[in-house]
Parts: sequence; C-alpha cells; structure tokens
Amino acid sequence: MINSETIEKGAYASSIATTLMGLTINEWVAVAGIVCSVGTFIVNWVYKRKYFNLEKRKLDKGISHEKSNH
Repeated sequence: MINSETIEKGAYASSIATTLMGLTINEWVAVAGIVCSVGTFIVNWVYKRKYFNLEKRKLDKGISHEKSNH
C-alpha cells in the first residue's frame, strides 16, 4: 500500500514539473538571469571576505599593504 508521504511527494513533484514546463523562453531567461546574479553576488562576497581577512591578518602582523607591493 502507498503511504500518504509518497503521495504528497508525488503531488509536489508533479506541480513543480507542471510549473516549470509552462514557462516561456522569456521567463526562462529571466530565471537564468536571477540565478546568475545571485551566484555572482555570492562569489564576490566570498572572495571579498577572504581578501579583507587576509588584509586584516597582514595588519595584525604589522605588514602594511604598501610594503607588500614593492
């Protein structure tokens, strides 16, 4: 016998698939643009954070930015 959890998962999966298949090409482009924008934001945030942490460690050790650039 099929339990209610399996039926519920099937219903959610079919509704998501129906929604995705109903998108036009313009809507897909908009979704792709949003996904790329969020991805770019996350990548920039991660690398800026790494850069700032590196600079902080340099300052904590007494090495200024000017000394490391020769």
